[in-house]
Amino acid sequence: MVSGGEDKIIGNIKNGFGSRTANIEIPTSRRQLVQASLTQEFEKLGFNISQDSSNRVLARINQLETEIAQEGGAAGYYSICDLQLYFKNNTGMFERNIVENDKVESY
Repeated sequence: MVSGGEDKIIGNIKNGFGSRTANIEIPTSRRQLVQASLTQEFEKLGFNISQDSSNRVLARINQLETEIAQEGGAAGYYSICDLQLYFKNNTGMFERNIVENDKVESY
């Protein structure tokens, strides 16, 4: 289960003057995107995904954003994904914060 991130807007595009010109939208909600991504990655690692399992992974979206900026004929971007993951099983609950970011400046 993933909490937070019900909207589809994950960022914006700015022109050379720093003014926002458009939103960056994804086809599903941020919650659905993260849930599908986590499911895919756990399945790749060999885990069986089931709603009936006593082992649970809960995720909270702290931040999922990107920004694209343009200057002249070039563009750059900055993206961040900050997730709080909780792993719950018979022996207890374990918590892990995962933060990934990327920045490209081509101008």
